[in-house]
Amino acid sequence: MKIGIFGGTFNPIHNGHLNMIIDIKERLNLDVIYFVPSFKTPDKEFQIEKISAKHRYEMVSKVIKSQNFSWLKVSNFEYKSKSISYTFKTIKHFKEKYPNDKLFWIMGEDRYKKFNTWKKYNYIKENASIVIYRRSENINKVIKKDKSVIYLCYLFIDISSSYILMNFRWDLIPQKAKDYILNNKLYLKTIVFNSLKFKRYEHSVAVASHAKRLAKEYKYKDIEKAWFTGLIHDLFKLHSDKMLLEYKAKRGKEFTDEKIPLPALHGFIVALWVRDQYGWKDKEIFSALASHTLAKKDAKKLDKIIYVADKISSDRKGDKIGKLRKLAYLNLDLTYKKMIKESVKKLKNKNIKPHKDTIDAYKQYVKSSYGDSKYEFKLKENKRKIKK
Repeated sequence: MKIGIFGGTFNPIHNGHLNMIIDIKERLNLDVIYFVPSFKTPDKEFQIEKISAKHRYEMVSKVIKSQNFSWLKVSNFEYKSKSISYTFKTIKHFKEKYPNDKLFWIMGEDRYKKFNTWKKYNYIKENASIVIYRRSENINKVIKKDKSVIYLCYLFIDISSSYILMNFRWDLIPQKAKDYILNNKLYLKTIVFNSLKFKRYEHSVAVASHAKRLAKEYKYKDIEKAWFTGLIHDLFKLHSDKMLLEYKAKRGKEFTDEKIPLPALHGFIVALWVRDQYGWKDKEIFSALASHTLAKKDAKKLDKIIYVADKISSDRKGDKIGKLRKLAYLNLDLTYKKMIKESVKKLKNKNIKPHKDTIDAYKQYVKSSYGDSKYEFKLKENKRKIKK
């Protein structure tokens, strides 16, 4: 029997993994292929969010099971070892389990570049055929000349887990993995870190922290939900206006009642992404994200928590912010009211017309009428040159 062994972190598993394995199975006429999720890799890589071996193993298991291929299996050998995942140990395990069968170790050419530094790499080569698939546009001539390996240079897989998380390519993740990711709220911190500059990321974490504390202080039913909502509120803050407008045109059909000012559009876009792409179909989260820049009438507790947490974030300095921060933990409703009033005042000073949502919130929480002598000014649309 010919047995393929495909090890990796699978962080997360994606369609590129599956398509590549199916192709290798057919081309090399393998009888069975095992996915082997690692427990911990020898090479230390920076991770803003550590996804546990259990999560990664469970994701792979659910995806493999959903494929309904009798020849496709998952091994828990490395996961159960609870130690650094050395490939030679995995090969030894399969060699002992299948002493009369031929083993094929599958890896990408990017990993093969450092293969000779792997622990006991000669043992690996002596006990398994090394199968390498291409990861770059150009064929690696050095690997192609290496007669000790099987270089599948015709097989080009340019998808990576990091690429998916950096570029919001949720369409490249199998549905079973997406379901698992949503149920366990995985990768949100990684996605936020990858999408924002460090100071904006720090701001997002600070907002999440205050959202969690406010949720606890005012007995909001789901503290974890408040934290995650605060974390992702600025996910699209640094994306171009062109991208945001295109996303809104494609997916934001419900936002057509009034033009959303560009400085506030990122809140609506992240609400759409969380609901339609990430799959978190929670109306409270959608509302809190969409309204975190404009405020809204009939605001629920989470709406107020995120709106206020954003304004009192620890990275914001000054005596005025300090006073609001203290007030926020004494009276959330009063703080929300004061912030709406201040927001309208700032727009007045800039001669910018508030959005309808902001006006409605002002009428409900600050003053029943809008446009009195104190706030009457020449209105103009919030226009700015669209950044590409």
